[in-house]
Amino acid sequence: MSNPKQAAQGSAATAQRTLKFDEMPPLQKVKFVLKVAVCMISFGFIYPHILD
Repeated sequence: MSNPKQAAQGSAATAQRTLKFDEMPPLQKVKFVLKVAVCMISFGFIYPHILD
């Protein structure tokens, strides 16, 4: 794809670049770490796609 904002072929959604952990604001980092902890404690039943 020549345009990084273009979505995959056949997709109606626009492609979005995800933030890296270093680029997240502090509050968002705390939320992410808590979600990962809950995911690990629940063996992935809660927030199953957190690390995708």
